[in-house]
Amino acid sequence: MLVQPKKFNLTNLLIYIVASELAGAAAWFLSGGSAAFYLSLEKPPLSPPPMVFGIVWPVLYALIGTAAYIVSRFPASERRGAIPLYIVQLAVNMLWVIVFFGLHSTVGGLVVIVILAVLIVALIVRFGRISGVSALLLLPYLLWTLFASYLNAGIVLLNR
Repeated sequence: MLVQPKKFNLTNLLIYIVASELAGAAAWFLSGGSAAFYLSLEKPPLSPPPMVFGIVWPVLYALIGTAAYIVSRFPASERRGAIPLYIVQLAVNMLWVIVFFGLHSTVGGLVVIVILAVLIVALIVRFGRISGVSALLLLPYLLWTLFASYLNAGIVLLNR
């Protein structure tokens, strides 16, 4: 039997998107909210200008929130463990910002971002079992996180 999701609810969609966006904003606030540390570092090739991050991350958080909203519309029996995994990966995402920017730990940031990438893959697999659309919405997030992992690793190597 094909499981049908609950009816679309704009308010709930916006709650998931805003919650994801607030997680990103809270991490930036908790980290001290300064790009000065990042600007002081030697960066690897292909490093985008800092303003790109301010454009990309809000879009990614909106996609992450939308993916979680889609999954939340399915019966609890179908989404068991999916929303807690979403929350854990969002917390690890926040932790990376705090470790890298707040604590100025490039090595610690690298460890956290590798864990984050693994969690995103797990989230894509879990969400994909519920909704292919939600899994596809997370692919840009995974790709950007892998790119950020490259940047973080390059920063570690160039700033020893």
